[in-house]
Amino acid sequence: MAVDMQAPRRTTGAGLWVLAGVLLTVLVLVALGAGAVAYQAGQDLDDLHRDDALAADDTVPALVQRLQAERNYATAYVLGIEDALDLGAASFDDATVATDEALVAAQGDRPAATQDSLGDVEGTLADLRGAMPPPGASRTLDEVESAESLAAGYTALIDGVLDARDEAILASQSDPDVRRGTHLAVLSLRQQHRAAWLVREVLLYGVVQPTTPEAIAGLAESVAEVQGGEAELDGLATGPYRAVADDTLAGDGLDELVSQAEAALNEEPWSGGSGVDLAAVAGGSFTEGHDAFRAEVGAVVAERMDDLESEAEDRRRTALLIAGAAVLGAVAVLAAVLVRARAR
Repeated sequence: MAVDMQAPRRTTGAGLWVLAGVLLTVLVLVALGAGAVAYQAGQDLDDLHRDDALAADDTVPALVQRLQAERNYATAYVLGIEDALDLGAASFDDATVATDEALVAAQGDRPAATQDSLGDVEGTLADLRGAMPPPGASRTLDEVESAESLAAGYTALIDGVLDARDEAILASQSDPDVRRGTHLAVLSLRQQHRAAWLVREVLLYGVVQPTTPEAIAGLAESVAEVQGGEAELDGLATGPYRAVADDTLAGDGLDELVSQAEAALNEEPWSGGSGVDLAAVAGGSFTEGHDAFRAEVGAVVAERMDDLESEAEDRRRTALLIAGAAVLGAVAVLAAVLVRARAR
């Protein structure tokens, strides 16, 4: 009986093209997917660079401190007590020049979110400075209402800058650790703002007579705001920021400031501040711990940003390698098919 010894059938030309088409489709999809991942990683890097610039920008904190100094000098000047206090400036003109320099720095080549947070600072400052008493005007402790009005205007301006800064950070930062760190930095700056106001309240409480119910309520409210701010900051300082808070804020001078304020509130009736060390309040450094806190928080944020940027760069590099390999594979398949086709 004869046996059919025919060789196995080779893949037909049509079948070869179908197989090549399938392989090419898979490789093209892989290349497109990897390209999309590389593109997204590039976008993430751009966002991270923007977030890093916002987190590292210290011009707004510097501006806030200068606005505080200008406010303190302005209100002390209205009351005629500027020479009795260490206000960080030789004159109101010096204070305004320092503020203007800080504002120019903040308005320079800075992240858009920083510039947006400034709003109409220049216009508001012009109004506040225009409310200062002219040369020869009465400047005594009887001008408490004028001083209070001026102080309230500066405080509202500072609060607005801080609120806008915080909103910009919370809206732009995508990583939870980075967002928490930059938010904590703003809260710390806000605490220094509250502390500066409390110092002013204690001093006015001690030198302006008689003490009014409004002054008592104002001082008590300032104490509560400082205590509430410390509690908020302590509650949010979790994860990598817990150790930072413990190292820098434990035993912070704010406790001493609050104690002095409470001593003033507990004098019934007011007896000239016998329980309050007004000199210590005027010359005290109550928030140095917050300066250290923000510096260390900034270091933690910077390290986290470096890690995130490295991860995004690694994703982009890997995706580009995969996309490149897929493209080379597709070219190789197409070349093999063409060679096979010509050989037939």
